[in-house]
Amino acid sequence: MLNSVLSQNNPYMLGEIKTDNKDFVILSFENYIVGDTGNYNYLPNADFYTYDYGEEYYSPVSLTVDIMLSEA
Repeated sequence: MLNSVLSQNNPYMLGEIKTDNKDFVILSFENYIVGDTGNYNYLPNADFYTYDYGEEYYSPVSLTVDIMLSEA
């Protein structure tokens, strides 16, 4: 899924990285795959997009990856 062709050239993807710089990293991507959803409107105060659902995709696909950096 990380190399999905469907996630390329996506202007609506929002990413976030959380880490304690020691034991873990959490990568989060909203709107990773948008499918046939459309009419995206960015709400800056909420850091969020509204959208219209599609025929195949009712909503965009988001992705979260948790990585353990140590054996804590």
